[in-house]
Amino acid sequence: MVRVPGTVTARAVILIGTVVLATMAAVPLAAQSVGRAPMILVSGPRTRRAVELLGPNPLTAFVGRYESSAGSALFWYLPDSIERPGDWQPVACGNADFTAHPSGMGFLFRDPAAGYAFFLVTEGIEACSVATAFAREFSFFRTVSFGDGAPSFPALLPLP
Repeated sequence: MVRVPGTVTARAVILIGTVVLATMAAVPLAAQSVGRAPMILVSGPRTRRAVELLGPNPLTAFVGRYESSAGSALFWYLPDSIERPGDWQPVACGNADFTAHPSGMGFLFRDPAAGYAFFLVTEGIEACSVATAFAREFSFFRTVSFGDGAPSFPALLPLP
């Protein structure tokens, strides 16, 4: 057998590379890139008439529910931006147009520049971080829809 210089070294490098890749594949991608477990879309988006936070209304919304070990979030996405209800109060949330329901039942996130809004109700998790994650991820997904006109919601919401 003829010995080729560097063959053992090349095999060792390939073996180490294979072990590293196998280890990375065993860990979910979302867990590799975020500090907390991401929120997972467990239902939706489904078409709903009326946004419950506003009482009786003619709005059509697409509703989705996210869950994680930290809590849950329910979104009502409106494909068109709406005016901020007069009695809703602004809430500090980065540069977002984010307001709270007068009784604390939920929040409204508006992006007039992009032309959409969503209502949000959270349990056990801070609303601003969830709203910011949804808006960030949804910026791509809102351009994709199925034949029925329903938008695609991101399957995962990585939280900071």
